[in-house]
Amino acid sequence: MFIEVSNQEKEAVYAFCKAIGEEGLKMSFADVDHMDEVVQWIENPREHLFAHMEAGRVIALVKARQGETYKSHSVFMSAAVAKEHRGKRLVQDLSDWVYPQLKDRGIVLARAYVYSDNHSSIAAALRDGYRCTGAVHMHHFDQEAGAWVDDMIFHKEL
Repeated sequence: MFIEVSNQEKEAVYAFCKAIGEEGLKMSFADVDHMDEVVQWIENPREHLFAHMEAGRVIALVKARQGETYKSHSVFMSAAVAKEHRGKRLVQDLSDWVYPQLKDRGIVLARAYVYSDNHSSIAAALRDGYRCTGAVHMHHFDQEAGAWVDDMIFHKEL
């Protein structure tokens, strides 16, 4: 079931973010340390938070952070899927449900930043109609891989 997240789901969202963090994924959901951060997302009218729920658990999460003033036409997208549900295109299905809602709110452009070593997210963004329009070259050095990682910039017109 796809939903727009409310305070009723805050514990499930927090548990999802903690699980993403415990995996060591390098993305914004992994940085959530306190329930208050999830509540701030839910209560902020510029943070649009959507989930794919199954048996009371978040199995996929999409956050669209809307710009302010002259940037209010666009959102910065973040998305993740629970480990045991990956490879089923759940983010794509959830996003297909989310995009018309964002468009109804006056949003016409979605942006996503994806690290160049995150091949599955790059493939998903391209499948979903995003175009790579640039990169922050040598964004950070991955000690484990012994290589520089770029932060790739993707855009999609809604």
